[in-house]
Amino acid sequence: MRWLRNQDYRLKVSALSVGEFVNELVEDNEKDNSTKNDNMIYDFYNMVKAKEFRICRVEKSELSLFSKLIGEISCRDYRIHATDVLIVAQGMADGDCCGLLTFEGKLHNNKGIDEVRKDTLMERKFRVTDDPRKK
Repeated sequence: MRWLRNQDYRLKVSALSVGEFVNELVEDNEKDNSTKNDNMIYDFYNMVKAKEFRICRVEKSELSLFSKLIGEISCRDYRIHATDVLIVAQGMADGDCCGLLTFEGKLHNNKGIDEVRKDTLMERKFRVTDDPRKK
């Protein structure tokens, strides 16, 4: 995250991703009745509190484009999990967002997402990657 901030990227994290992240940590703790992820949850909370990134939600002005993108992405690639469709569509609907940082490999270089971007966002740059340093 430090590298991204040093490159003048403003980091936003989807509210859906935040919920998914916290839920995974809690479920992992419950599996073996431990508290091993509690520090990660606390660290995440402190990062949010320190405004190291913004938690973003879909704004009312973005709803029309957001819903259109959900339908388009779902139709172009039915293999993408519903939550991932929502997260990608949210990033694409956000006019300030130039990409999505994810470790979900099936979203990288995804033909369906690329087609939707070209058809819907026209010339606006938006890419899905696990490493923003790659061009």
